[in-house]
Amino acid sequence: PFWSPWRDSAETADLSIRFLSGAMLQGEFGDLMKTDFFMVIFSILFVLVYMCYHTGCLTLGCLGLLMILLSFPLALFLYVVVFRVRYFAMIHVLAIFIALGVGADDIFVYVNAWRH
Repeated sequence: PFWSPWRDSAETADLSIRFLSGAMLQGEFGDLMKTDFFMVIFSILFVLVYMCYHTGCLTLGCLGLLMILLSFPLALFLYVVVFRVRYFAMIHVLAIFIALGVGADDIFVYVNAWRH
């Protein structure tokens, strides 16, 4: 009752099928990282263009984006050196999107407050 032909080995003399291997995971992970990296670059460029459009000044847009991007080394320093947290998962990479959103919003608020 528990025997099934689907449980037989998937190997012949010339063919070996692997259902899961480190090389497959490495390749898939690399492909995902490439596409996700382009999404991060696109997001940064979009925020830069929108900040330049909203502020009406290329310098404010670039310096605002620089302020946002410089927050990451400081945050990593606090995370690893000061608080001694060694755990770093892929979910932590999503912080770039949160920082882009919050940082861009800060720039918009500062510019609007300055104008009024």
